[in-house]
Amino acid sequence: MFENNTLNQYSSNNQSFIGFVQNGKIFNSYGQQLGYITDEYNKAIETAKGFQQKLIEAGILVKPKTPEEINQELQETLKQTQTMMTEMSNTIISLNEKVNKLEEKKDVQQAVNPVNGRTILTTRKDSTPKSGV
Repeated sequence: MFENNTLNQYSSNNQSFIGFVQNGKIFNSYGQQLGYITDEYNKAIETAKGFQQKLIEAGILVKPKTPEEINQELQETLKQTQTMMTEMSNTIISLNEKVNKLEEKKDVQQAVNPVNGRTILTTRKDSTPKSGV
């Protein structure tokens, strides 16, 4: 009934396994298939890789990125982020300068206030720039 098969018994610490190999498949003593021999497994992996390559060529799958490609993309993203942060910082500095100039103009306008036909000088209570501006 079983041609080209072998019967092997593996035991370890009072546990044993009795099985046989037939046509590249591994069976237990009840005839249930448990797996494949290494050659059959390797053939299945190669077949799957072949199908994967065909799907990549057809554009259905995207080729997996290598660690070097992932690292390069990460470095490019970090550079872009640093550039954006530098631009944002420069924008904030520019806006702070504009706010300070506007506050100085406001102070000058408040300094000359005609009250009852007379010019009086007024000053700001706190001349330090406001935080967060």
